[in-house]
Amino acid sequence: MDLGTRLANARAKQNLTRQEAAERLGVDPQRIADWEENTVTHDDSTAVRLGELYQVDLTDLMAKEGAPVTPEEQAPKASRRRSSVLLVVLVYLAVWAVMVALFWVRLKPGDDALGYGLLTFYFILPAVTLVASAFIGRDTALGPKRWLMILFFGGMYMLAQYVTFSLATMRATGSVRTLPLNMLAAGLLLSAVGMAIGAVLHRLEFLDKIRTLADQTPPPSE
Repeated sequence: MDLGTRLANARAKQNLTRQEAAERLGVDPQRIADWEENTVTHDDSTAVRLGELYQVDLTDLMAKEGAPVTPEEQAPKASRRRSSVLLVVLVYLAVWAVMVALFWVRLKPGDDALGYGLLTFYFILPAVTLVASAFIGRDTALGPKRWLMILFFGGMYMLAQYVTFSLATMRATGSVRTLPLNMLAAGLLLSAVGMAIGAVLHRLEFLDKIRTLADQTPPPSE
C-alpha cells in the first residue's frame, strides 16, 4: 500500500472529507488530493499536522510499501494510547485523593497545617499537575479535545483546597466559603504549561521520526 492510499484510509477513518481535512489544515482541497494520489509530496511540518489530524503513528503512515505488518502493529494503537491517557488521569486522581485523605485522617488540632499546605499546594499537586498535563499534551490519542483537560486539572486543583482547608473552616465556624478561584487560576496555568510542554515534545519527536524515515527511504528511481 503506497503512502497516498494510507493517507486516504487514515482520513476516511476519521470520517473526514477532503474538503474538511483541507479546512483543518488550512490548505486547498486539491492539495489533499495531490498527496493521496502521490502527485506531490508534503514537507516535514505538514506531515506532523497530518499525523495529528488523522491520529496515526507516523511510522505506520510512512512505512515502506509491502512491508510486513506484525500482529502488534495491527492492534488498535489509538485504543492503547487512550488507555495510557486514562492511566495518567487515574494516577493523578489517586495522588489527589491521598493528599485530601491525609488532611482529614492525619491532621489533628495543633498539627502543622501550614506544613501540609505548603507540601501539598506548593510542591506535590503542582508537580503532579504539571507532569500529568505534559503526558497528555504529548499524546494525541484524544486529538484537539485533550486541551479540555486543562479545565479538569484546574478544577481538581481548586477542589483540593476547597475540600480541605475551606471545608474545615466551614465546619468550625458554620460559615459558607466560596470556591477558591485563585486556586482554579493556578491549576489552569500549571496545566496549560504542562500541556504546552507535552505538545512541544510531541512535535519534536514527530519531526525526528520523519527525518529518520526519510534517511531510511531510498530515493525514487528515475
